[in-house]
Amino acid sequence: MKKLFYSLIAILFVTSMTSCNPEKQFEKQLVQIDSALVVIDSLEVLMDGIEFDSLKMMVDHVVLNEGFVKNFYVSDTINESLGNHLNEAKSVRKVLKGVETKKMFFGDELNALKHQLQDLKEDVKAGLFSEEQLNKYLANEMQAVLTVTLSFDDFNKKQIAEKKRYYHATPSIDEFIELLKHNLED
Repeated sequence: MKKLFYSLIAILFVTSMTSCNPEKQFEKQLVQIDSALVVIDSLEVLMDGIEFDSLKMMVDHVVLNEGFVKNFYVSDTINESLGNHLNEAKSVRKVLKGVETKKMFFGDELNALKHQLQDLKEDVKAGLFSEEQLNKYLANEMQAVLTVTLSFDDFNKKQIAEKKRYYHATPSIDEFIELLKHNLED
């Protein structure tokens, strides 16, 4: 009888341990967390590929060119092509202004999200949440990942477009400034 009693307790204990395994119970949510971590890693790789220092130098170059043209080009009319190039350069300055701040913002956001998701994953594995609590926390984290992804994608598209604009417009503006400098020397 004792053997049967102990066997029954052992079976109940093993059954309760396997049925309360949080990794099995919340397998779907853990997959979502892992997917979000992959998204964060992908964004970090993309961010590492952006040459923020070069973008800052582009903005500085545009600002110097604008200042020089403003101070030394006196005319009632401007060459249409040069005017278009100056407008393109102005766009570069406006869109990429504060690029260092964006770098810090995205770096901080991605780092914070990554750690929050990793901590959530560990807490889930430790069985610290009910399903309702986990779904609430997970929904908030997924919304944060979506928000930072959309914001970063927007910035990334803009910086790519503005680099093209810079490389298209700046050589002509630089040429014009060199001509201005030469004429000023005479």
